[in-house]
Parts: sequence; structure tokens; C-alpha cells
Amino acid sequence: MTLTAISNYCLKYGVHYRLVCHLQGVYNGQAAVGIILELDKVELDIDLMVPCGLIINELLTNAFEDAFPGENKGTITIRNYLVNERELVLEVSDNGVGLPADLDLGNPSSLGLKLVKGLLKHQLRGSWNVTAGKGATFILRWPLPVLKGERV
Repeated sequence: MTLTAISNYCLKYGVHYRLVCHLQGVYNGQAAVGIILELDKVELDIDLMVPCGLIINELLTNAFEDAFPGENKGTITIRNYLVNERELVLEVSDNGVGLPADLDLGNPSSLGLKLVKGLLKHQLRGSWNVTAGKGATFILRWPLPVLKGERV
């Protein structure tokens, strides 16, 4: 795939495909972790792509570093889809060891989760729901802007 094709793929699917591939290459030296992409066709402008990319980077990095200790194998799944054509949902989940029992998502202590929460709340005007057990699932939602000349 050429750089232009990858770039167009990223813009059309709302996920930074090259970023995902790069992180998988970096971390797969530690564990055999597969990535599943289940993506709806969503076009995002640069104002949404940058915080979305930072969020994906942080959640994937956390999953690679923490969800699969040692040589554990597993899977990370990234999904995105539209709700009522006005809200984007991004799900990042893994089937790893789960989240620490003492993790306070209302006031996260790690810089990475603070970044995710801040970008989601202040730049994307969204919210998150996090579930843990056998693995972890982060479900992030934010409204898509009404484009100039677009009817709602």
C-alpha cells in the first residue's frame, strides 16, 4: 500500500492505520499480540484525527505494555462505528489480564489515562465507559461536528 493509499485509508476509516501497524511491530517483540480492526467508513477532519490518534496510541501502548505480561499471547480489537450518523464510537479492547483493581478512572494517576480523558472531554467533547474483567474495554463516544452547509 502506498503512503497516499494508507493516508486515504486512515482518513476514511477514522483509525490511524499506520500508527496501529507501527505499534504492533514495536511491541510484538515482547508478546504475540494480534490486532483486529472492525471499522465503519468514517471521514474525520484533522481536528478530530489528531486527538483520536493520540488516544489510540495511548490505549494501544497501555494494552501492549500491561495487558499481556511476559510472553502471554492475546488480541487487541479496535472498532469504530457511527450512531445516528452524528456520534462516533471508538472501542479499544483486549483479552489480557484486565485493569488494576485500584485504578480510579474518575481521577487516573497515570499520565497516559489523564491524556486520554482530557482529550476526550475537552477536545472531542466526548465521554468514556470502561469495563474490566478478563481484559479491558474502553468505549469512547463523541459527537461529530456539523459541517458547513450540511443539514441536520
